[in-house]
Amino acid sequence: MKWVYQKDGRINTRENGIWLDNLLIPGPVDHDQDGAADGWEYTYFESLEADFAHDASLDTDQDGVTDINEAKAFTNPKSKDTDNDGMPDGWELTHGSDPHVSDANEDVNSNDLNNLSEYVLSVEDYPTDTDTDNDGMPDSWEVAYRLNPAVKDNKGDADNDGRLNEEEYVAGTDPQDSSSIAPKVLIDFEDNTLGGYFWRYEGPSQWQRVAGKGKEGSTAWAVKVLMIVKD
Repeated sequence: MKWVYQKDGRINTRENGIWLDNLLIPGPVDHDQDGAADGWEYTYFESLEADFAHDASLDTDQDGVTDINEAKAFTNPKSKDTDNDGMPDGWELTHGSDPHVSDANEDVNSNDLNNLSEYVLSVEDYPTDTDTDNDGMPDSWEVAYRLNPAVKDNKGDADNDGRLNEEEYVAGTDPQDSSSIAPKVLIDFEDNTLGGYFWRYEGPSQWQRVAGKGKEGSTAWAVKVLMIVKD
């Protein structure tokens, strides 16, 4: 790369302006002429031994994007998602988002639906347990109920009904509908199965001692916050 510059006294600024001319920027070097820039090959394969021109079908990470096309896009051939934004490189390259930048919450086609939501909707068998933003609510559930799978919004209250989005997820109610109420369930305490439910408590110091409860001479323990979840 060659830089040639000179000061231009005609620029009226507090500092001397710098004027660039005859700036030569060479293209990526490809010594083995296999279609993959040397820098890309050294970055991901540490050598120029692979002949990507000879084996154009090679797909190291099995993401549907061949290594030679990953080289052209400067994406990681050993990762299905170079920028770790929840959207595979192949999908991003096809749909116009940037596989080098985490843009899950951007809206590349300006249709009021962010990129990650569009990806989730485009996958017929999208994993029901995938939670890209780690907010405790699966992506597929958030998209189905018009929440944001790219941003932690579990503590939000989309329908302003006093129940957090995460509480509505656990209860199986609609976080966008304030009239959506969890159905009452009758649990039989007379058998050992508790109707197929199991009990858990969350948070520190949730159990407190209550005197005079239970059998005579015994002490019971009551839970402050109790969650009942179908097994």
